[in-house]
Amino acid sequence: MGETETALVKFGGSVITDKRKSLTFLSGNVLSLSSEIFSFMRGGRERRVVIVHGGGSFGHIKAKSYSIAGGLKRTGQLRGYAEVRSDMRNLNGRIVSSLLDSGVSAIAVQAESIVSFSGRRVIAEDFSMVDRALEHGLVPVTFGDAVFDNSLYFTIISGDVLMESLCRHLKPDVAVFCTDVDGVYDRNPSKNRNARLLDRLDRSTVVETTASSRPDVTGEMEGKLSVLFNIAENSGRALVINGRISGRLYAALSGKNPRGTRVLPD
Repeated sequence: MGETETALVKFGGSVITDKRKSLTFLSGNVLSLSSEIFSFMRGGRERRVVIVHGGGSFGHIKAKSYSIAGGLKRTGQLRGYAEVRSDMRNLNGRIVSSLLDSGVSAIAVQAESIVSFSGRRVIAEDFSMVDRALEHGLVPVTFGDAVFDNSLYFTIISGDVLMESLCRHLKPDVAVFCTDVDGVYDRNPSKNRNARLLDRLDRSTVVETTASSRPDVTGEMEGKLSVLFNIAENSGRALVINGRISGRLYAALSGKNPRGTRVLPD
């Protein structure tokens, strides 16, 4: 590890919003996470942080209702596309404000300034805005969003896709996923009381990939596991923790091993 530490952090939609209730922001959780980011950045070394956040109840509910991910098929979807974009900027603004209130010099970076899409696939990447912000000691905050697609007119980009792209570019010392559970379980803990938390996870680990009952337009568990493994390949440490429990994010960023799941590369 060099003198500069780089951390990539995902604020999951289930941590920053109540995914069951439209446009419900969990300000206490976000302020807690923001304070832990600030504490980490006050460390002795130069520390760079990039934050990605999900949509939660500001993105998924309307995106699913208007079928945004599959592209433009009827004119009525245009209203939904516009609403999702508006709601996501509302959410991003609240998160950036919480970070600023906690002492973190955060700025919004739109997903479309980082990636371009065609047929729901990333066809180009541009990290210049992220790099420029980091060079000046700022904390870029980007987010999953409804975006233009060269062949479908629009689609959805998930925070996980942004995490993958940024991780390949930044090669962070640590990548942390903040969720509403303690980590990755061998089975769905909300449906099986015997589900076991995995303290370590690699591609040989058997994990049940049943779908969640909550709206999610960005991919179910199987796809998220693939993202985690790809990120583990491009980061020093990759962890999944419970972002609703105070102190765990700071511990993960600081090189400790809080309760959670360590994702291992091949």
